[in-house]
Amino acid sequence: MPFTLGQRWISDTENELGLGTVVAQDARMVTLLFSASGENRLYARSDAPITRVMFNPGDTVSSHEGWQLLIDTVEEYRGLADLHRYTSG
Repeated sequence: MPFTLGQRWISDTENELGLGTVVAQDARMVTLLFSASGENRLYARSDAPITRVMFNPGDTVSSHEGWQLLIDTVEEYRGLADLHRYTSG
């Protein structure tokens, strides 16, 4: 799996952790920080039980803080998604 610092992923086996961010990587391992739960997880790059989170135009994204975003457009650059969004409440 290709990993880039800042990418967002979810754990397939521990979905209660919430959304994770790639904070470190090397040739064999990747570290995700799950901000909502305050947890870090270290995964083997070759068989990590995680799924990349990608949003599409028209998606509404809800924050654990109660706000929402409506995604207008998405552009990917060097492995990171740049979301063009509008706050909807």
